[in-house]
Amino acid sequence: IYPALLPALQGAARETVLAHLVKLGEDGRARRDGEAWTRLR
Repeated sequence: IYPALLPALQGAARETVLAHLVKLGEDGRARRDGEAWTRLR
């Protein structure tokens, strides 16, 4: 998602994206299947 991001910031960016995906999952708007996420609506 962020190809030019400094390596020191990549972990924080990864956690931020994951938090957003988890929220979408809780709202019924996404589903996780292993490492993949699918948009539901």
